[in-house]
Amino acid sequence: MYKLLKKLPNETHYWEVWKSGRSLHFTYGVLGVSNKSEEQPLSLFERGNKLMKRLVEEKENQGFVQCHEDKEIKVDIAYREDAAEYETFRQASYDLQDKINDSLLSTGIGYTEGITINESGATIYFFVVDEDLGIVAIQKILLEQKLLNESSVSLLQEDGNYISANTYQSKD
Repeated sequence: MYKLLKKLPNETHYWEVWKSGRSLHFTYGVLGVSNKSEEQPLSLFERGNKLMKRLVEEKENQGFVQCHEDKEIKVDIAYREDAAEYETFRQASYDLQDKINDSLLSTGIGYTEGITINESGATIYFFVVDEDLGIVAIQKILLEQKLLNESSVSLLQEDGNYISANTYQSKD
């Protein structure tokens, strides 16, 4: 998969391409706002990886820059340690992960990388291309799910330490 961004004065455009089966799939739009999708079937003799590289070069010539997975947001979700409710919490954590993943994917901001659930809580990991938009999108879902005050959102720094990112400001 290739993800590219093009920063303009007031917005950032994104473009993604990946191969699945005998087709190339594209999503593109304005980061944090919109998402359009297309599928291009490959001809019998067309090589998907070679075509993707050529398309990426074309986008780079238009001013797009490739993204690299070097940003990670960590979300900690606290819950009561009632053993009878663990299975309910576990399923709710997976549902929350799916909701946030759908929001990040549909706006080009990023995607879920994984989840860890145990008796002490849940941690969901994300890859995002824009820290601010990613944090706002995640916190919006937490607010809708009435989990914002019970959660902590942290940003993984290059030195391996986390810093808190728990300030939610509505963009309405």
